[in-house]
Amino acid sequence: MINRYITQSLLKHLSQMPAVALIGVRQVGKTTLAKSLHKTMDTLCLDLESPSDLLKLGDPESFFEMHADKLIIL
Repeated sequence: MINRYITQSLLKHLSQMPAVALIGVRQVGKTTLAKSLHKTMDTLCLDLESPSDLLKLGDPESFFEMHADKLIIL
């Protein structure tokens, strides 16, 4: 995988903020970068286009409380 200069900034912001958004044009590696955090953090990835993942967020407040110790990638 390509080393991205934004990775260290992303990790810094994740340590300081409860939520961080990766935004940008299509096909630049946002999802790949987010999923690469699996190696360094305890993460949970949800694909909101997947019906089973979408159902998990039927009660988002409870879901986020139950997984408060993890980084949740949407």
